[in-house]
Amino acid sequence: MSNDRAQPAAAANARCGLVRRARAFTARLGWMARLTGDRFSAAALLLRTKTNPEGVHTIRIDGRPVQFRGKDEQALREVFVDREYAFLDDSLAAAAEPSVLDVGAHIGTFAIWCLNANPAARILSVEPDPESIILTHANALTRVRAGADWTVRHAAAGARDGDVLRLSVDGPSMSHRVDPSGAVEVESVSLTTLLDQLAPDGGSIDFVKVDIEGSEEDVLCANPAALDRVGVLVIELHPTLCDTARVDALLRARFDSVEAIGGRQSTKPLLLCQRTAVTAP
Repeated sequence: MSNDRAQPAAAANARCGLVRRARAFTARLGWMARLTGDRFSAAALLLRTKTNPEGVHTIRIDGRPVQFRGKDEQALREVFVDREYAFLDDSLAAAAEPSVLDVGAHIGTFAIWCLNANPAARILSVEPDPESIILTHANALTRVRAGADWTVRHAAAGARDGDVLRLSVDGPSMSHRVDPSGAVEVESVSLTTLLDQLAPDGGSIDFVKVDIEGSEEDVLCANPAALDRVGVLVIELHPTLCDTARVDALLRARFDSVEAIGGRQSTKPLLLCQRTAVTAP
């Protein structure tokens, strides 16, 4: 291509890039304004996260602060704007003191959602990422000081207790996962042990959420009987990272109903698994 033709093409590409960035910013501004209350404060917050993406920022959800980093934006959107777990609200609200196990807590957005639905919920959150867990602790502490029963544990859900697993912290914060090539070491904890921590008497757990970026196969298939203590399981499957057909078969063998939740931005399957009766050991 001659110089005369290359310059207009480059200018056109630059304009297209500018338009794409403007549209992306406008979309972010729109959903963030639903959290901040207006577009001006949303724009100010987005500017702060852009200039300091690794720094800790604060937003208020139902009147209480939630700490996050710029790279955690998607978690805020999925839970508090797209209302990804709204299908649990009636069940959570109807329970007197629901026990909730949050496996793969990230910065604690699911637990916050549960507490907003039912402040009497008893929650155990488990998160392997050493940076995200700091924010999980901070967000939990704010609510514990207001009377919430929320415990946070730094560990990676695994097939057994006490294994040293490696965690990959590449890419978006929500996609950090157990991987043999990972740079960060973290100790594992089994599903059975987590259930026992929340219900030391060996009793049942009302709600369990599992979002662990492909480790669901190792965790669940190593502890299938533990699922008999779970009333409701919400699990995100990761088809490119594990044998989800094996996980699906296990879930259908252990629960009375398994249904996919539709209407999500994500293409990864989110399953709601329920039983009519829960078995204690």
